[in-house]
Amino acid sequence: MEAATEMRVFTMIYGHCLTLQVVKDVQIYRTSSELAPTFLLAAAIVWSHLSRSESALLGLAASALLVLCTHGSQSNHVTLEAIIALGVLLTAPAPRWRSASSKRSHPGEAETEREQRRLLWSGRLTVSMRAVLGVLYAMTGFAKLNDAWHDPHVSCCVQMFLGSVANFVDVRLLPPVLLRSLPYGATAFELGFPLALAGAHVCEITSRPGAARAVLRALTIMGA
Repeated sequence: MEAATEMRVFTMIYGHCLTLQVVKDVQIYRTSSELAPTFLLAAAIVWSHLSRSESALLGLAASALLVLCTHGSQSNHVTLEAIIALGVLLTAPAPRWRSASSKRSHPGEAETEREQRRLLWSGRLTVSMRAVLGVLYAMTGFAKLNDAWHDPHVSCCVQMFLGSVANFVDVRLLPPVLLRSLPYGATAFELGFPLALAGAHVCEITSRPGAARAVLRALTIMGA
C-alpha cells in the first residue's frame, strides 16, 4: 500500500473514532463556550474526509488533543486516543518553506520531495502506533494475571462471552472446559500480541515483507 493511501485510511478511521467524542460532548455540554473545542474537532473530522492533504491529519490530531484534554473523562479510552494524537503530532515532519519561484521552477522536484517526506512520516507513524499497541496489549495482559480473571464463575471474559451467545445457544449446554479455557486464551493472546507484533517488525526490517504481512493480518483478524 502506498504511503498516501496508508495515511488516508488512518486519517479516516481515526476521524470515525473521534466522532464518538463529538456525539458525547453534544449530549453533555450546552453552552457555545463549552462546545467551542468540540465544534473545532467536528470541523476537523469533516475536513479529514474531504481533503487528501496531510495537514488534515495534523488538524485532526491537534483538535482531538484539545478536546480530549478539556472534555475527556480520563478513562483508558480517552488516554489511548490522546496518545494516538500525540503520536501523530510528534512524528510529523517539520514544515519546509519553499519559495514560489522554486515551486514554479521545479514542480516535479517539489512533488518528489513531498512524497518522500510523506513516506518517511508514514514509516515513523507506523512504528509509533505499533509501539502504542504493544504497550497496550502488554499492560492489559499483565492486568489479567490474577486469580479472579481466570475463575470462570466471576471472570468478565466468561460473562461477556455467555451474554454474546445466549441468543443463539443454550449456555447450559456449553462444556465447562470451554468456559475455563476462555480467560487463559485471552491472557495468552494479549501477552503474545506485542511479541508477535515485534516479530512482524523484525521481519520487515530484515526484508521479509511476506512473513510480516501474514503476521499482521493474523493479528488484525484475531484482535478484531
